[in-house]
Amino acid sequence: VDRVFDAYAHLIDEWHILPDNASIPGEKTPPMYQSEVYSIILNLYTNAIKAVQKRRRKREIRVETIDNSQYFIIRMLDSGKGVKKTLRKEVFEPFYTTSDPDVDFGLGTGLGLTLVQDIVEDYGGEVEFIDPPKGWNACIEVRLPKVI
Repeated sequence: VDRVFDAYAHLIDEWHILPDNASIPGEKTPPMYQSEVYSIILNLYTNAIKAVQKRRRKREIRVETIDNSQYFIIRMLDSGKGVKKTLRKEVFEPFYTTSDPDVDFGLGTGLGLTLVQDIVEDYGGEVEFIDPPKGWNACIEVRLPKVI
């Protein structure tokens, strides 16, 4: 999470985004390549930044980790416009994008969440948008089976 945050630090500062980053203890996730974990976090973080950057106030992003008996869970929450329930499955389809062209990010290809889903499912995990907790507008949850 810190490496992704560092890559976006200049935009986070410029746009006055308030990040709240959890650390991800690697020993509790399935044996994964570091680049795969980085790709998951990078794509989720990028989408969250895009979601909040256009807001005039309350630009917040939070990364949470939850350790339960079956899964190691990563949640990315943001205060952007949210994801309609009717689109929660469609956004994982290849080339589906809601991104407008942007000077800092370019035009979204619609492959970020597809890539996240492919990596997570390759390790027996799941990824989906869930109802966000109070005070947040979007929440995507990645569940990776724990190594016992």
